Amino acid sequence: MTVGAVLGRVVRVDRGMASLETEDGPLRVDNVAEPFLTVGDWALIGQTTVRLERRTELVRRSGYRRDARQIMAANVDAILVVRALDTEVRVNRLSTLVVIAHESGAVPLVVLTKADESPSVDAACEMVREGLPGVEVMAVSVTSGYGLGELRDWVRDKTVVLLGESGAGKSTLTNWLLGEEHLLTTAVRRDGQGRHTTTHRELVVIPGGGVVIDTPGIREAAAVGEGEGVELAFADLAELAASCRFSDCRHQHTPGCAIETAVKDGTVDATRVAQFLEELDGRAWMAERLELRARAAKRGRRR
Repeated sequence: MTVGAVLGRVVRVDRGMASLETEDGPLRVDNVAEPFLTVGDWALIGQTTVRLERRTELVRRSGYRRDARQIMAANVDAILVVRALDTEVRVNRLSTLVVIAHESGAVPLVVLTKADESPSVDAACEMVREGLPGVEVMAVSVTSGYGLGELRDWVRDKTVVLLGESGAGKSTLTNWLLGEEHLLTTAVRRDGQGRHTTTHRELVVIPGGGVVIDTPGIREAAAVGEGEGVELAFADLAELAASCRFSDCRHQHTPGCAIETAVKDGTVDATRVAQFLEELDGRAWMAERLELRARAAKRGRRR
């Protein structure tokens, strides 16, 4: 450790500043120059700021160009993919968030909130489990207390992020985990869309062990596609794809395609395959965009 430097963890980033908690108390440092800090980062603060190596990164596409990277949180153990049961649950929407979770290096957990407002909780959980094989699913209700004990045990001693659309109940669930009204909550609009309650990312200690990071709602989430998130989220289909006759099989009207054969046999759901292909296309598009950007930057340096 650098002499005179203080070790701290970033608990909030806003307005070009980063707030850190250290053994010596809270610190607030400039965050407009490299190395940029994000919530969850560990850093040494002295005459200069030294960001320690990140164990995991939660990254998504961001900005009007849609090929920009936005690091939402760092050093996360688990991603809680949150979805409310008071409206129709779409597995394809959840699968995108699960891909993002896997690519971060963290473990995903699908949390279906507002279980007290659904007449078919077990059926909804089973549908999600079938659509997302290998991903653990829990249903909870902050109002009735349903499933909360199991969730508290699951998050204990972990750094967790709540990821999901506005109105899913992330802030309400975070408040319950913290045992206080730490984050503002608002009602869902009449059209079923959530209001953007959280406007910044913030890390807060959970009583009894662990920390939680709350993130602004994601209306247009898309994976960056730099890792193996698609293969992990669709592990069954990725395994099937390895049996295709051609290594570059597109899985669409291709001779010897194992996935198409499984769809015809009824052993694989066609909707799930369509989502798998969409995620693969998105990753290929992102890889092409990043390559084009790298080439443009190289030409710029030559000039």
